[in-house]
Amino acid sequence: MAATARVDGQVGSCVVATGPGAGDRLDAVLDAVEARFGAGGVRALVMADLARELGMSTKTLYRLFPSKEALVTAVVQRWSQRFLTAQASHLASTMTIHERIRTAAHALVAHRRRFSDDFWRELSEEHPEAWALYTATMATARERAAVRMASAERTGIEPALARAALAALVELAQTPEVLEASGLEPDAAIDQAVALFVRGVFVTPDAPPPA
Repeated sequence: MAATARVDGQVGSCVVATGPGAGDRLDAVLDAVEARFGAGGVRALVMADLARELGMSTKTLYRLFPSKEALVTAVVQRWSQRFLTAQASHLASTMTIHERIRTAAHALVAHRRRFSDDFWRELSEEHPEAWALYTATMATARERAAVRMASAERTGIEPALARAALAALVELAQTPEVLEASGLEPDAAIDQAVALFVRGVFVTPDAPPPA
């Protein structure tokens, strides 16, 4: 039996095996793949080596994931599902606007750091389906957040520009030049970047957004 990957309305064409016990095996494979992507890119992943690490035959691995492309897409799919689920929980919580944005910023930065530069470059350049799923997930998350926060923004704020400014601030806060000049640790620098953003964009950043 086979199933296509679906994340918030996005459907992937890669097919993976399902059935009794398949879920645990799929997660074990994806955990091992994520660990490898933390050190190297997709090109460095050899299916036979991965199967040997997992104590299974290459044939069994290909039965679970018929191609490397299916494996890469599944990694992105699982993260997308988890990220959107976590975001939905945050949006429904009583967290303040500042807390929500700070939590989201740290989660995204941690995710980017989790994988190597080679992985991100190869994902965007060589794996269009997985990259499309990733960018669609990010677009969905941004839209959800924008809708939830819109009524709390200061009059005259352009939402698209505000979101771009936040992304630029968080990225800048992680650069060696800024960290050296400020004397801040990376996480503290992100906190300050978020604080600058929320104080300028929202009327009451230390309160939950209006229902």
